[in-house]
Amino acid sequence: MGQTGIDPATIPVNNCNYSETLDAFTGKCVGSPTLFPLNNYSFGKISCGGGDFDGTGGRVGMGYTCAVGADSIMEVIAGGNIYCWGANTMGQLGVDPGLVPWSYEPQIIDFPYGIDFMDKISTGFGHACADGLGFSLCWGANMVGQLGNNTYDTSISPVIVDVPAYQSFNNISAGYMHSCAIGAGSLWCWGLGQQGQLGVGLRTISKIPYRTYSPE
Repeated sequence: MGQTGIDPATIPVNNCNYSETLDAFTGKCVGSPTLFPLNNYSFGKISCGGGDFDGTGGRVGMGYTCAVGADSIMEVIAGGNIYCWGANTMGQLGVDPGLVPWSYEPQIIDFPYGIDFMDKISTGFGHACADGLGFSLCWGANMVGQLGNNTYDTSISPVIVDVPAYQSFNNISAGYMHSCAIGAGSLWCWGLGQQGQLGVGLRTISKIPYRTYSPE
């Protein structure tokens, strides 16, 4: 589905990496580390999924945060822009899944008007979240309220999480159909909680953040 950042049609059938070849004598893969074919992007060096990758291209920018989800990958580059690639079944890449069901090329995420910087990212199962400068955003699947914007509407565009008054979230994390974030001395969760994952003492779902119970 493009999670490696490589066109699946170009992956060798010998199970070697994108830029490696099979040594006929040793039977081992040899060559340089895998390169992301990022076309007009230059993300610098990142570590993602257990390997180091060097982006190539003309756009100047150093990738400094990477998040690996169930079926997609995100990266923040210098300046706070976010790029995503991989599966796009529910719009988690920020584009219409009817037009782009998956992508090995990074897709830039369009922030809501007035928001131009994010520095923390997380991708779960069909949805993704980010925060920075006092704002928390989520996009993608929302069947059980995992976007936290007081609706159950799936959104390919980032929506602002309905953060409670006098709170500011950071270190947001997208899980399997639920999300959590750190508030002012507290933890808040929303989305699917039928197995207790919201930490509110109930088996429930929530389309807005709820403060979790803290141990006595």
